[in-house]
Amino acid sequence: MAKKIGSWLLVALWASVIFYASSQPYEKQDMKPVWEENLPTEWIDENAAFIEVPYAGEWVSVAEDGAAAVIEFFVRKAAHLGTYFILAVLLYNATRNPAVSWVLAVLYAMSDEYHQSLTPNRSPHWEDVVIDAVGALLGVLLCTMIIKRRKKRR
Repeated sequence: MAKKIGSWLLVALWASVIFYASSQPYEKQDMKPVWEENLPTEWIDENAAFIEVPYAGEWVSVAEDGAAAVIEFFVRKAAHLGTYFILAVLLYNATRNPAVSWVLAVLYAMSDEYHQSLTPNRSPHWEDVVIDAVGALLGVLLCTMIIKRRKKRR
């Protein structure tokens, strides 16, 4: 029983971390100055101007937005994937049910995007929910593979 409570406490803690991050206005999370200071962004601007990615009805482009903005874009999307991967693993540990774990993670992703719509200078995107859902799916698949491998070894 204590292990089950601990598992759910970890889920609640991680969900709180996600909620806190979503509560921050964009200005507090802007990473572009870090990239500009620590990476050769001018060189990237000159040599990777061809990189552009469609997202949320717009183009994210080195030529238009600059290398720092595009790097930030990819880091933010990787953070979405990784954050919901971890949430799904924690949910799997608490529920031991892959489908329930994935559905709960996706529902939380949807609520998180709604929460962002209420946060100043943040905008919700259904595309982020898709990235979150993929991260959660990868987490659930990893857990399922580990459990199957353990059962085979017995």
